[in-house]
Amino acid sequence: MQRRKGFTLIELLVVIAIIAILAAILFPVFARAREKARQASCLSNQKQWALAWHMYAQDYDESVPSYSQLIGVPPDHSWGPRWYTVLEPYVKNQQMRTCPSDPEARTQSTGLSYGYNGYYLGDPQWVSTCALALAEITYPSQTFMAGETKFGTHFLYLPTQDHPSPEDPEGPDFRDRVAWRRHNEGANYSFCDGHAKWLAGAVVDSANWPNFYVSKR
Repeated sequence: MQRRKGFTLIELLVVIAIIAILAAILFPVFARAREKARQASCLSNQKQWALAWHMYAQDYDESVPSYSQLIGVPPDHSWGPRWYTVLEPYVKNQQMRTCPSDPEARTQSTGLSYGYNGYYLGDPQWVSTCALALAEITYPSQTFMAGETKFGTHFLYLPTQDHPSPEDPEGPDFRDRVAWRRHNEGANYSFCDGHAKWLAGAVVDSANWPNFYVSKR
């Protein structure tokens, strides 16, 4: 009877090395594919928020929601419903608050991954920059409605804003609350004409940012 030959140690090491090389090649590919799927899911969320925003405007005589309702007069005031609260009857799905690639949002009470462009679309603290009617938005296809944020932040801060005021120099760096590069070195944004789009972080967090925020008068 012929004796069956087994694997030698060298052969086993070669096989293990080949498997390790294949894993090193394929795992990043799988990770990118998974992130691409999450990016698409997030983009769909943004699209739904933009559609809800337009439905709200149709129901309220072409007026868009402000970032929040201010109750009372500062400093003796309180905040009323935020923008996402007044839009949720149109979305009817709280899961759309959260981007699949944003684990931090799930630890916040709001579970929110998206911030509103209150600088342009309406905030009681910046009344001079409010555009509360659809007709006032002169370039809706180029103006942000909302974008991706971190830590449950529901306001889309400017890329140049660091501290909230000279009176609070040790305050939070608001630039860290915007997710410029959450998805493949970019992030998703919804626009005032109803479409949603991925933009590279280098495009938004640069000299181009006024084109998306407040210069569309």
